[in-house]
Amino acid sequence: GNGTEYYECEADDGNAKFIYGFELHEDTEGTSVTCIPYIDGERYNSYNAEKYNCAVGQSLTLRAEVLTEEDNISRVWEYYDDNQGEWVKQGEKGESISVKVASEFDKYRCIITVDEEKYTLYYDLYARSTGGGDEPGEEEYTYVVLYVNGKESSEITDSIGKTVNLSVDVVNPPENVTYQWYKLGDSY
Repeated sequence: GNGTEYYECEADDGNAKFIYGFELHEDTEGTSVTCIPYIDGERYNSYNAEKYNCAVGQSLTLRAEVLTEEDNISRVWEYYDDNQGEWVKQGEKGESISVKVASEFDKYRCIITVDEEKYTLYYDLYARSTGGGDEPGEEEYTYVVLYVNGKESSEITDSIGKTVNLSVDVVNPPENVTYQWYKLGDSY
């Protein structure tokens, strides 16, 4: 294939399904663009909007880093308003935005334009309903770590045709988790 290929892993415990994605990029025009999301300085899996565990009232910094040699870069930050059922533009247009978690599940996105190409990063903030620490084992919440070629990541820029190893590690999994892998664009 050419360009970007998308793969998914579906984890199912019989009660809930979680889908995690990988993006494999090929630089087809000699100009590479990589968009990397961060929440409070930590790299975040924006693809398929992985839930980021936080607390109501917590202040967070969302960042949309763009790696490219191009100079014409713009960003538009938006918040999803559940009451209106639509995305609402925020005042910030820079690489970062400071937000305060307002509800159990807040959604933000950054629409990045490089020259005339658009890229979108999603940030899903999930407020924990219980107290506890920040470490995964302290609350026994379930989360997934994505790996490409044995390194923690959800993206890789490589030549099409090269073999890569995609894997996931479910931390604090519920019982009876099953996995199903898909290449997006293929019928399942």
